[in-house]
Amino acid sequence: MKVIIPVAGLGTRFKPITDNIQKCLLPVGGKPILAHIIDKIKNLNVSELVLVVGSFGNQVEEYIDILDLNYKVTFVEQKERFGLGHAILYGLDEIHDEVLILLGDTIIEMDYLTFINRKCNMVAVDKVDDPSRYGIVRLEGDNISGFVEKPAIPPTDFALVGAYKINSQKNLKCAINKLINTDIKTNNEYQLTDALSLMVKDGCEFMYQQVENNLDCGIPESIIDINKYLLSDTSSSYISPNAYIDNSKISSCTIMENCKILNSDLNNVIVLNNSIIENQIISDAIIGYDKIFINKIENK
Repeated sequence: MKVIIPVAGLGTRFKPITDNIQKCLLPVGGKPILAHIIDKIKNLNVSELVLVVGSFGNQVEEYIDILDLNYKVTFVEQKERFGLGHAILYGLDEIHDEVLILLGDTIIEMDYLTFINRKCNMVAVDKVDDPSRYGIVRLEGDNISGFVEKPAIPPTDFALVGAYKINSQKNLKCAINKLINTDIKTNNEYQLTDALSLMVKDGCEFMYQQVENNLDCGIPESIIDINKYLLSDTSSSYISPNAYIDNSKISSCTIMENCKILNSDLNNVIVLNNSIIENQIISDAIIGYDKIFINKIENK
């Protein structure tokens, strides 16, 4: 099965940190977001992974090179960014083979084998408190009757959370091309949700699978909590063997390569490569490239 992961975005919500790093490479729970996503497909029969790159695409290629994956990896560049549907188009072939699409800023915990083995097209959903922020499924009973992107008045609270199994790449490609050729946009972008709606209108059957956990790393307010959640399954912190810690208290932290933490107290902090922290009390923060994306910091 081909897998497409779009990772071309600018990560504007995380600026100024993402002025220097591709968002999908932000570490959370001890490794990049992208690594967690790739881990989820390791037990699937993956024939090819297509990464749609753009901003800091060279960083993504360099990271993938060190993973030594046992399937083909292809990088395609989205030179202009006209929405998620437009990005996915770059990875599709003109063939009736199935494809698994996973968003590059969301870690989804679910039964992937059940998801891909269902005969019809599949979408992963989760019940959310703020459905107007998401693509939403329309339901008739338990059947999907359509999709709507970020509706002002959501028809349900079942949100699309970033995993799609499409039976025919060609059918999805035709739907996205129809959006572009007829200039159908939502929020000035060609949306994958709108392409799925066209597929439903053309008679394609979709079903949904509710996820066990939706870890949306594209939201700054949640990534710190996700870091703490992922670390709770291993140990209290992830500290790179190449980091230097002296006279410091570290709790629920991800501390990456060549960092120095001196005389400081850190609680639930993500510290990016080559950072130096000295004489600080910091909680709930991302620190790196001489930039700080934080909630609280104090001099010690």
